[in-house]
Order: sequence, then C-alpha cells, then structure tokens
Amino acid sequence: MRSWFKCDNHWYQDEDVQAAAESAGPLVFAVFPVLLAMAKAQNDGGKVRFTYRDFSHALCGDWEQDLNPAIESLVSAGVLSCPEATGRAATLAFKPDPWRRYSETESRTARRDAAAEAKAA
Repeated sequence: MRSWFKCDNHWYQDEDVQAAAESAGPLVFAVFPVLLAMAKAQNDGGKVRFTYRDFSHALCGDWEQDLNPAIESLVSAGVLSCPEATGRAATLAFKPDPWRRYSETESRTARRDAAAEAKAA
C-alpha cells in the first residue's frame, strides 16, 4: 500500500541541508527527501532504519561512493544523528528541531486543508 506525506516545499533551502550539499554534493538533495519519507512511513518520531543494500537500491546509487558520504554530510551538518550503525544497516534520527518543524508544517497544512474542505461542503 502506498501513502503520501506533505512536505514543506522549501526544505532544500534549509541552511543545514545546504551545508551538507556544499560538503557532499547535490546527491544530498536526493537522499534527504527519501530519508524523510522513510521516517514518516516508519512513524517512529523521526527515526529511520534501513539496510545499506535496500537504501542503495532505492536510490540506484553506490553506498560507499555516493550515498554514505551524503548521509555523513547530513549528520555532520546537524540534520541527522546516527544512533546506530553496523556493517549492514543503520538507524538515523532527524534532529528534534528540524523533525518538529517538518511535522508541524505538515500538521498545519493538513488542518488548513481539512478546514477548507469542510467549508466547501
């Protein structure tokens, strides 16, 4: 079953995301929304668990050469923390402030959309 989530359309202008992209390159702009979507789908307060193989497959990229440097850059920039990593998998967590910001934006938008639908009905 597929689902969707609302996302602030200015996420790519976040200073920390920009800093990560300056460090690791434009692939950060592909990695970030995938991690955000995975975290939303896993519904664990901003944590996201994945195997390197599955993540590489999802983004059609090489883990060591492309994806890991992008994720390390997001961690270094303060967008994510990495509470757990093994040789095959990792658990990342969005920092509380950015996660709250993304979640609050989604919640406000959902409330506004629901109010507009109720008014139209």
